[in-house]
Amino acid sequence: IPTRSAPQPKASAARFDALRSFKDQTAMHVDKIEGVARMAGQDGPMRIASDWLGLDEHELVGVSERVLLAISDRVRYGGPEQALHDELLVRLQDSILQLRTLAGTDALTRMANRRTLETRLTEEVARSQRHGRSLALLFVDVDQLKEVNDSLGHAAGDSLLREVASRLQASVRLSDLVGRWGGDEFLIICPETAAAAADRLAAKLRSAIADRPILLDGKSRRVRVSIGSAAIDRDGDAGDLLAAADTALYAAKSQRSTRGAQRPLVHVLH
Repeated sequence: IPTRSAPQPKASAARFDALRSFKDQTAMHVDKIEGVARMAGQDGPMRIASDWLGLDEHELVGVSERVLLAISDRVRYGGPEQALHDELLVRLQDSILQLRTLAGTDALTRMANRRTLETRLTEEVARSQRHGRSLALLFVDVDQLKEVNDSLGHAAGDSLLREVASRLQASVRLSDLVGRWGGDEFLIICPETAAAAADRLAAKLRSAIADRPILLDGKSRRVRVSIGSAAIDRDGDAGDLLAAADTALYAAKSQRSTRGAQRPLVHVLH
């Protein structure tokens, strides 16, 4: 009687799926290896990009293939290396300019900050001395900032500073530089400005602030500023000019507190 061999057990569905998954993963891994090898070949995009960027090829593993192809194509065809270099250089210069602008700008008022003011003042003093021209500096102090902060909150105080900054800017020449020195103080650098002109400008600025109420937290409020100024003819440096304007400012604040009205206070350095 012929015998039949025992039937072979069939692979379970789970085992079959696992085997298929392993084969798929292996194929994907091989494709990835081949892809990296293709990209990193002697004339491959990875090699070209790494040479141009000055990097090792392993540092570009994981970078989008599309990015590598774009770089290699622009480097290889029609003199694009210079074009790519110029494009990246322009973007870098734009980024540096933006960073410099942010570094020199007061975040609250969007005007020049203390760092920018100090640099510009040093330049203007040197120019004044070199060409024998006048230069004036005005220190502006917002008298009621602390009172507004205490009664209405710091958000109202910030609104006050922004409005004062805007009015100061609208009242000066294009050649003048208005900036926030810090806290409640602003500084105005006025090239080609003698003591008499600085006195007239100070009066104009006081009126620009005091004559129109400022809306704070839904309420109209009149605000005053104290101003001290200094002018330089020939001698003295930036530190001397700052010190003279600062002295004039505190004299003006003292005068206002004792007499109620501020008279012109201009210190002249000869």
